[in-house]
Amino acid sequence: MHFTDIELHRWRESGPGADRERAVAHLAECADCASRYAAAIRNLPLRAEPAADAQEFVATGRRITSRRRWVAPLAAAAVLVIAVAIPLSMNHNETSPGLHFRGGGIQALAPQGTISQSQVEFVWASSIRAARYRLKIGDTTGNITTTETQRSQSKVSLKPGNYWWTVTALDRQGKPLIESQRLMFTIRPR
Repeated sequence: MHFTDIELHRWRESGPGADRERAVAHLAECADCASRYAAAIRNLPLRAEPAADAQEFVATGRRITSRRRWVAPLAAAAVLVIAVAIPLSMNHNETSPGLHFRGGGIQALAPQGTISQSQVEFVWASSIRAARYRLKIGDTTGNITTTETQRSQSKVSLKPGNYWWTVTALDRQGKPLIESQRLMFTIRPR
């Protein structure tokens, strides 16, 4: 909302009074009202000493203007954060509810729990690139078998019983990079 000429001339005579903050803020933003107010002030007869209110008026305008220098960069930063955060949060929600992979690791997926087949398929996922994987299968007596593969799955025939398994990512020289958590599973007798 622009100021009327009557308001500008009244302020020229006696100052903005109670409307001071509103007037200063609007004149700092509105070039049209600021130039009309400046023209009204130029028409005042010269005083012997400058008015303290005019100096304070200019200082306030400068403070408001200096604050506005930060508005555009802060708004741009907020838009950037939103533009990055929304797609990330949407992608996170699209994963399966039971499977969550984070960082550079390896995740043993199956088998776990109770299964009925003796030909067991072991499946894992890795977020790091490995030359090959070492699958270890064991029971309460210790390690039963160890096998290596370049794929992220392997099939092994086992008897009914309780077992654990882990998978380790290996580099080209066969050195371990990272090992998965130990999963437990049981094969039911038929």
